Amino acid sequence: MENLILREFQSLSKINHTLLLILGVGFSVFSQCDINPIGLDLGPDLALCEGDAIEFRSNIHDNLGEFKFEWTSSKNEVFNTKSILVTDSGYYFFTVENTSGCIESDTVYVSKEEIPYLEIQNRYKICDGDTLKVLNSINTKDYFLDWVDGSVESDNIIVNPGNYEFIISNVNCINIQNFEVELHKVPKLDDLYLCEDLNESIYLDSIDLNIFQFEHIVSGDIFRDYIFKTGQYRGVTNEGCVIETLKVKEKCPFNLYVPNTITPNGDGVNDELEIYYSGLLNLDLVLFNRWGGKLNVYKSSPSTWTFDTFPQGIYPWLITYEILTEGNQIVRRYKRGVLNVIR
Repeated sequence: MENLILREFQSLSKINHTLLLILGVGFSVFSQCDINPIGLDLGPDLALCEGDAIEFRSNIHDNLGEFKFEWTSSKNEVFNTKSILVTDSGYYFFTVENTSGCIESDTVYVSKEEIPYLEIQNRYKICDGDTLKVLNSINTKDYFLDWVDGSVESDNIIVNPGNYEFIISNVNCINIQNFEVELHKVPKLDDLYLCEDLNESIYLDSIDLNIFQFEHIVSGDIFRDYIFKTGQYRGVTNEGCVIETLKVKEKCPFNLYVPNTITPNGDGVNDELEIYYSGLLNLDLVLFNRWGGKLNVYKSSPSTWTFDTFPQGIYPWLITYEILTEGNQIVRRYKRGVLNVIR
């Protein structure tokens, strides 16, 4: 039978038991640290999302005795605590020493990843009857998307106003984004009527206050203040919603005649301006000088005005009047012209 010899060595600085095992011609040396290792393990490398923090805590239990801890970052920052809060990327080195002088070390690398984010608007506008595809033109192949409330279809088609949220994530990080959808009503307009023979105009704000412009479908002319031509128009609201077709028809349900010349010389012939009209509710006349300055405002009663104090010249005028439509609505109209005063 082979001899088994056990020898005990004493260290100069501290007692450190060493087993010397001699078996035949060979031998092996085991330290106390080999027999009872600390068992330090920080685990695999980690990814840190932008703006987040990770707490690194050693896996050493307190019931195993007293330990000395030392963390060292790649920026040479040193922390003598069991755990640290990490907010930056880089290498982190951890060393543990017990009362027996056993030392173990481990290293973990922390990478930093950006929070996934899609460039979208905070607010979208849709017109009545339209649909919206917010994410249809955005490249999302590197992300995973989930709608929070399930209020839209899988192809991201939105038809209703409200607040919408979706979850966007990559392999390690997650983010919640939201946006608002506003619905704008498209006004329903009936056919309009004007009398081109009377040089009538229909102001847009008298049709609907939310109309930005009308485009004449045939000529392509744009009208942003008033319409003075019959035909079919395509309208646009202030929010960009399209009114497909508005018909403006020729109709003269009333009479309005304004002479273009008067001769206030006192001979009793054509000395006054007399406006002939019928079927109108109210009529106001505004007279201007040739530079566009307002000279006077004349109300509808009476319908005859004198110009004794006006020198000879040409005076532009604007008549505002109101009519009652077939739907019993009062509509404001305008007529322009010039008056020649000859003495």
